[in-house]
Amino acid sequence: MIEVSVKDSGKSYIIRVFSTMYVDWGLEILSEDGESLFYSPSALCSETYGFIWYDDAGELLEEAIEWSDQDWEEVLQGEAWQFLEAYLPEEEVLSLYPTTQEIIEEGVSWS
Repeated sequence: MIEVSVKDSGKSYIIRVFSTMYVDWGLEILSEDGESLFYSPSALCSETYGFIWYDDAGELLEEAIEWSDQDWEEVLQGEAWQFLEAYLPEEEVLSLYPTTQEIIEEGVSWS
Protein backbone atom coordinates (compact mmCIF):
# COMPACT_ATOMS: atom_id res chain seq x y z
CA MET A 1 0.00 0.00 0.00
CA ILE A 2 1.23 3.48 -0.89
CA GLU A 3 -0.15 6.61 0.72
CA VAL A 4 0.52 10.32 0.50
CA SER A 5 -0.72 13.17 2.62
CA VAL A 6 -2.04 16.26 0.85
CA LYS A 7 -3.14 19.58 2.25
CA ASP A 8 -5.52 21.88 0.43
CA SER A 9 -7.49 24.90 1.63
CA GLY A 10 -6.47 24.21 5.21
CA LYS A 11 -7.68 20.59 5.14
CA SER A 12 -5.51 17.48 5.06
CA TYR A 13 -6.28 14.23 3.29
CA ILE A 14 -4.56 10.89 2.95
CA ILE A 15 -4.72 9.24 -0.46
CA ARG A 16 -3.98 5.51 -0.49
CA VAL A 17 -3.48 3.14 -3.38
CA PHE A 18 -3.47 -0.59 -2.79
CA SER A 19 -3.36 -3.85 -4.69
CA THR A 20 -6.53 -5.94 -4.64
CA MET A 21 -7.77 -9.19 -6.11
CA TYR A 22 -8.96 -7.15 -9.09
CA VAL A 23 -6.89 -6.29 -12.15
CA ASP A 24 -7.02 -2.61 -11.23
CA TRP A 25 -5.71 -0.69 -8.20
CA GLY A 26 -7.80 0.24 -5.18
CA LEU A 27 -8.08 3.84 -4.00
CA GLU A 28 -9.07 5.27 -0.63
CA ILE A 29 -9.26 8.89 0.48
CA LEU A 30 -9.32 9.62 4.20
CA SER A 31 -9.94 12.83 6.11
CA GLU A 32 -7.35 14.24 8.48
CA ASP A 33 -9.29 12.48 11.26
CA GLY A 34 -8.91 9.11 9.54
CA GLU A 35 -12.53 8.93 8.32
CA SER A 36 -12.85 7.14 4.98
CA LEU A 37 -14.42 9.56 2.50
CA PHE A 38 -14.01 7.34 -0.56
CA TYR A 39 -13.15 3.68 -1.00
CA SER A 40 -13.07 1.57 -4.15
CA PRO A 41 -11.15 -1.68 -4.74
CA SER A 42 -10.88 -0.94 -8.47
CA ALA A 43 -10.75 2.83 -8.96
CA LEU A 44 -7.50 3.11 -10.93
CA CYS A 45 -7.01 1.25 -14.21
CA SER A 46 -3.84 -0.84 -14.42
CA GLU A 47 -3.41 0.21 -18.05
CA THR A 48 -2.85 3.78 -16.83
CA TYR A 49 -1.47 3.35 -13.32
CA GLY A 50 1.12 1.11 -11.73
CA PHE A 51 3.10 -0.14 -14.72
CA ILE A 52 5.49 1.10 -17.38
CA TRP A 53 4.28 -0.40 -20.64
CA TYR A 54 6.59 1.32 -23.17
CA ASP A 55 10.32 1.94 -23.42
CA ASP A 56 11.90 5.35 -24.03
CA ALA A 57 11.54 4.89 -27.80
CA GLY A 58 7.81 4.28 -27.47
CA GLU A 59 8.02 0.55 -28.16
CA LEU A 60 5.82 -1.84 -26.22
CA LEU A 61 7.81 -3.79 -23.65
CA GLU A 62 7.64 -7.58 -23.68
CA GLU A 63 6.84 -7.45 -19.97
CA ALA A 64 5.52 -4.41 -18.10
CA ILE A 65 7.65 -2.94 -15.31
CA GLU A 66 5.85 -2.25 -12.03
CA TRP A 67 6.10 1.29 -10.63
CA SER A 68 8.35 1.88 -7.64
CA ASP A 69 6.97 3.41 -4.43
CA GLN A 70 8.58 6.69 -5.48
CA ASP A 71 6.76 6.58 -8.85
CA TRP A 72 3.45 6.07 -7.03
CA GLU A 73 4.14 8.88 -4.58
CA GLU A 74 5.00 11.31 -7.38
CA VAL A 75 1.85 10.45 -9.33
CA LEU A 76 -0.41 10.61 -6.27
CA GLN A 77 1.01 14.01 -5.28
CA GLY A 78 0.74 15.27 -8.86
CA GLU A 79 -2.86 14.12 -9.32
CA ALA A 80 -4.09 14.66 -5.75
CA TRP A 81 -6.37 17.58 -6.62
CA GLN A 82 -8.02 15.63 -9.46
CA PHE A 83 -8.63 12.67 -7.13
CA LEU A 84 -10.15 14.95 -4.49
CA GLU A 85 -12.48 16.65 -6.98
CA ALA A 86 -13.49 13.39 -8.65
CA TYR A 87 -14.02 11.15 -5.63
CA LEU A 88 -14.90 13.22 -2.56
CA PRO A 89 -18.56 13.74 -1.64
CA GLU A 90 -19.98 16.93 -3.16
CA GLU A 91 -20.25 18.85 0.14
CA GLU A 92 -16.60 18.04 0.90
CA VAL A 93 -15.47 19.28 -2.53
CA LEU A 94 -17.47 22.48 -2.15
CA SER A 95 -15.79 23.12 1.19
CA LEU A 96 -12.48 23.33 -0.68
CA TYR A 97 -13.87 26.35 -2.53
CA PRO A 98 -14.78 28.81 0.27
CA THR A 99 -16.22 31.45 -2.08
CA THR A 100 -18.52 28.91 -3.74
CA GLN A 101 -19.62 27.66 -0.30
CA GLU A 102 -20.49 31.25 0.75
CA ILE A 103 -22.60 31.73 -2.38
CA ILE A 104 -24.50 28.49 -1.75
CA GLU A 105 -25.12 29.45 1.87
CA GLU A 106 -26.59 32.76 0.65
CA GLY A 107 -29.27 30.81 -1.18
CA VAL A 108 -28.03 30.74 -4.76
CA SER A 109 -28.71 27.40 -6.40
CA TRP A 110 -27.16 25.76 -9.43
CA SER A 111 -29.32 24.51 -12.26
